[in-house]
Amino acid sequence: MAWPLDSVKNQKLYRLEKSQLRFYYAFIGPLSKIPGPWIEKIFPELGGLFGKHHSQRFITLKKYHEKYGHIVRIGPTEISISDKDMLKQILVTEDLSKGLGYKRFQNGGRANIFDTTDKGFHRQRRRLVSPAFSIKYINSLEPLIESVTESLIARINRDIEGTKSSKGFGQIDIWRLFQLFSLDVVGETSFGGTFNALEDSNHVVPVTISKLLRTLGFVVNYPWIVKLLRIKKAKKTPRLVAFATDIVLGRLEKGDRRNDILQIMIDTQKAAKEEDRLSTDDIISEITMFLVAGTETISGTMGFVFIELCRHKNVWLKLRDEIDGIVLEEGKKFPCQSQLKDLPYLNAVINETMRLNSIVSNGIDRIATRDIFMKGDVLVPEGTTVRCSPWIAQTHPDYWPEPLSFNPDRWLPGTDSKPNMEAYFPFSTGSRNCIGKTLAINEMRLVISALIKNFDLDDIPKEMMAANEKRYYITLTLESGSFKLLLKPRNACPQL
Repeated sequence: MAWPLDSVKNQKLYRLEKSQLRFYYAFIGPLSKIPGPWIEKIFPELGGLFGKHHSQRFITLKKYHEKYGHIVRIGPTEISISDKDMLKQILVTEDLSKGLGYKRFQNGGRANIFDTTDKGFHRQRRRLVSPAFSIKYINSLEPLIESVTESLIARINRDIEGTKSSKGFGQIDIWRLFQLFSLDVVGETSFGGTFNALEDSNHVVPVTISKLLRTLGFVVNYPWIVKLLRIKKAKKTPRLVAFATDIVLGRLEKGDRRNDILQIMIDTQKAAKEEDRLSTDDIISEITMFLVAGTETISGTMGFVFIELCRHKNVWLKLRDEIDGIVLEEGKKFPCQSQLKDLPYLNAVINETMRLNSIVSNGIDRIATRDIFMKGDVLVPEGTTVRCSPWIAQTHPDYWPEPLSFNPDRWLPGTDSKPNMEAYFPFSTGSRNCIGKTLAINEMRLVISALIKNFDLDDIPKEMMAANEKRYYITLTLESGSFKLLLKPRNACPQL
């Protein structure tokens, strides 16, 4: 049963130009029995304007689900779901394509592994880059991440010296430093060398990415305003594309080889089959995407970890005891992944942080390419956009006791409150799950443990208040774009 206005095939889902069809969809159409606020059913654009700021849409959606249940109508042809079984069906069993809204991310119509809505294209592109995300390859990156971690600790020590109090604490913008750190890790592990962002606080890329995400956040939430004002389709900022272009062309011109993701993409140009080759423009598109995905998502999650540690000092102390119990291998300055991967409390802190502070808290869109029935009896007609809301499932009382409490103990073996893994999607799930999830977890384990081992921390009250103001600009962030805390070198640990 396709929508009477159009179908996926002609891709006109967002062109609901006839008001009578809006009312048909709202009150008579196949989704008419699904509950939701009336203004969203007919004019979701106005719902966005009169509700919370577009960057807090995730909060509005959560309130809708609290009022209407696990399935909510949020547009003439759009629904939002938070039921764990429905999420699994849409993302895994049915494996629906990404929604047409992802096309707004494409630069000049050139798709990449993140923003393509074509399942075949994604499958092929993922196959081409997957060698760079194998367990063996990721394990080989550990010395490179350690090197950047040394630079981070050196930078923190310098910043502490500049603001040190009588008690030995210095003020550090950990949010900003994690952005610089993550960019240097991406450079070191993927593109041939560090970008030295930790040495240059005004590095163009983190600032450019933050501005880009805020702009895209507006475009994605208010496409009708963009169309009304005849604003040109948002493109990735020229500065970011130019940065990625220099990386790619520099490697091609020098002819230097290095075992990294960039080289893997360049080597496809010698493939026997044309469909297995990436053009230079294709590589630049993928590199630009990796710059964004590899910095903002990981740095944001680590920032939220330290916000939670500042809020819950008992958690920090327990985590510190666990990390202090590690005996460093000879010649090593940091615990190894082989030691960190099985630390129950470290992993519990990371998991609980991602549960409460989902980087994709606004949800992920899929589109029904055929009529389907969710849980056997809820009709989702062809052409319906399905907003999958993992964060709402991850904070829902149906699945989690005391769902809004930060409680890493729920992840520990032998506790009464076991995590509901069927309602936990920190890296999405299905064929479009995050390809870099293993690298991200390894990076977070190493950095968090290194900082805990080297520094004591304390909070700044006004910063804790400001940290309550979260915003969603394609990824979850803070309104201020900053989080400062107090750090002091630990006497028990030799400084690097």
